Formats: sequence, structure tokens, C-alpha cells
Amino acid sequence: MRKTYGFVGSLVTSYGLILYSKEVKKISIPVSKYFLYAGIGFYFYGIFAGLVPSHVKIWPFSVPVEFFRGACAVLITAFLFKALNIFDIHTRKKLEQQIKNQAQSEKMLSLGLLSAGVAHEINSPLTNASLNMQMLRSQFNTALNDEKIQKKLDAIDRNIERASIIAKELLQFSQTKEEMLYPMDVNQVLESAIAQLKNKFGRIKVVRLQENLPEVKLNPIKLEQVFLNVINNSIEAMENSGELLIKTSQVKDKVQILISDHGTGIDQKNLARVFDPFFTTKETNHGTGLGLSICHGIIEQHGGTITLKNHKWGGVDTTIKLPIP
Repeated sequence: MRKTYGFVGSLVTSYGLILYSKEVKKISIPVSKYFLYAGIGFYFYGIFAGLVPSHVKIWPFSVPVEFFRGACAVLITAFLFKALNIFDIHTRKKLEQQIKNQAQSEKMLSLGLLSAGVAHEINSPLTNASLNMQMLRSQFNTALNDEKIQKKLDAIDRNIERASIIAKELLQFSQTKEEMLYPMDVNQVLESAIAQLKNKFGRIKVVRLQENLPEVKLNPIKLEQVFLNVINNSIEAMENSGELLIKTSQVKDKVQILISDHGTGIDQKNLARVFDPFFTTKETNHGTGLGLSICHGIIEQHGGTITLKNHKWGGVDTTIKLPIP
């Protein structure tokens, strides 16, 4: 009975806990560690309880085997208690995060519907204003030679164009439909974005590091929009000087794109808000605050993540990770 239940039973339990610790490792390394220790504890308990008879003293300590059985039992209990306690904390945090994400998703959905409605309402008068401006220019060619009138009309044109851009960004922000994704090389999409911004780099030194990457499922137009937005933000932050690092690599089961600038960085208190709609640190008339929100939505549609972090020598590291199918 001792050998059957004490030894074999403990070994089976030990094996089960060690296997389970490997599964739990994906969720939490500390929990996995304590389950592993509990499994090892059951292994030794099986030896002391199943193979060694009672009242036998263990050499060279001359201590009864019951002491080692008790010690193993105490350790097993402690490790399991610790594992389950940490597991409970992780589960609670995960649940809280899911509730927050759900609330955020509902808020963003409502905001998206509102943005779509506002954008449609803005587009009609903007189109009408633009057409009337063209008619004015064509009908009053003589008056347009007046420099003051010309400047006023140009200012109206610029403001109409800016309002059109805002309406377009609002529509992009409100779009929640899933896009078709195709297997492609991220490096190709990134090179296309860099080529489009070539004239804006000025005195900025672009350092491009890349690896041969596996294809990932992506929408090239949408992903290029993300790269254009992030790189353009870096260019503006660097004020036409410094070094811009653009690096692609494979990290485990993901393709990673790092865009690191030597700009002014982001105030720590604002770092958590950079993906909030309409939040911007740019001056008035220089941004709507929707760029990074749109980027965040696009990367989420790709099943990836985008994070921003200040680095110690100044500037921001923008890291995009996309899953490899």
C-alpha cells in the first residue's frame, strides 16, 4: 500500500505538476516556478513515504524519516499556496484589464460613430465652399491681381483644405470594418514609406537596419499609413537634425519594427495618453490628435501592438510588433 499510494501516487502527482508548470509558464513565470517546486516536493515525498519504511533514520543525519516526510509536506503546501495566491492575483488583474478594455472599446465605438456623423456633416459645406472658391477665382480674374485679395483667398483655401483633412481623419478614425490582410514582407512596405518621406529628412541621418523576415499578414496601404505617421512624427520632433534609427527584426514569433529618434521626447505624464483620440502635444493648427489613435487601431486590426517609450539619451522609441502566422 505504501509503495502503491505513497510512491506511485506521489510520482504521478509530481509529473502532473511539473507538466502543468510548463503550461502555466506562458501565463506567469512566478506561478510556473512554484508549481515546479511543488512537483519536486511531491517527488521527494514519494521517496520518503513510499520507499523508506517508518521509524528509519536517514544517514548521515540520524533523523527519522517522518521528519523529512513532514518537511516535504510543509514545503508542498507552502509552494501550492504561493502559486495559487499569485495565480489568483494574476487572474484578478487580467479580469480588471479585460473590463477596462471592454469599457474602452465601447467608448471608442461611440466616439467613432460620433466622429463619422460629424465628418459627414462637415464634408458637405466644405465641398460647397471649395466649389464657390473656384467659381470666385474664375469670375474675378482682374480683382485677383490685387495682392491683398489674393492672400485672403489663399488663406480661405488653406483653411478649407485643413478642415477637409480633419474630416478625412475623423472618417478614418470611425472606420471599424476589418480589412483584408495578405502575406507580405514588412520591409517592402517600410521602404515604400521611407521613399515617400525622402524629401522631408533634410539633415536627418537615417540608419536602416533590417533582417530577412518571414511574411506576415497585412494590409500594405494601412500599414504604410502607420509608418508614414510615426516617421513623420519623429522628423518633426527632431527639427531637421540628428539620427533616426529604423530597424526590423524577428523576435520569437513576431516581426518587430523599431523607429527610434533623437527628438525632444514625450513628457512622462503624457506618455499614457498618446493613443487617446484628439490628444496632441503639437501647437494649435499643427495636428488633430487623431494620427496615433488611427495607427493604434490599424495595428490592432493586424493583431499586433504599438508602444512608445522615452529613451535615456532623449527621443522616443516606437515599437511595432506583428504576429507571424
